[in-house]
Amino acid sequence: MRVTNAMWIVVAATAVTATLVWFVISEMNSGNLDIESTSCNVEAFGNSPFEHLVPAHDGDQVTISGWAADVEGKRIAKDVTLFLVNVDGKRFQIGVGKPSIDRDDVVAAFKTAAVRRSGFSIPSTVTVPRSGDYEIAVVGRFDPTDLICHPRKIVRVAK
Repeated sequence: MRVTNAMWIVVAATAVTATLVWFVISEMNSGNLDIESTSCNVEAFGNSPFEHLVPAHDGDQVTISGWAADVEGKRIAKDVTLFLVNVDGKRFQIGVGKPSIDRDDVVAAFKTAAVRRSGFSIPSTVTVPRSGDYEIAVVGRFDPTDLICHPRKIVRVAK
């Protein structure tokens, strides 16, 4: 396993609230671990704005909204999978959907119309084995590579 140049950049724009652009980890056919860039944000969890931490119960059905794009490659994902990630790094899939919502704020922030339809609103079910804090992760499928983004937001799950 090889990891290269892990770093982050803070991007601020008028319509996008201090969006963190995280470099992502992608499993390649060779089995090496490479890092590629992408961007995302999760802005709503059910009816609540998602600033940093939201409470949930195992089994809750919520709609999670945000956006995901490969800004460097100027493209949007074919689909997006949402995961809750525990402290050991184990992922629990909670929802899948397609980005299809216009996001003029993302276009303005990154100065490319290619990311206009990067918005998503994905029905999801909170399903985890035990109570605790889980980081939300957004995985975008960009052929031939899947890119994972961690917007640094926590879901505190109670059983």
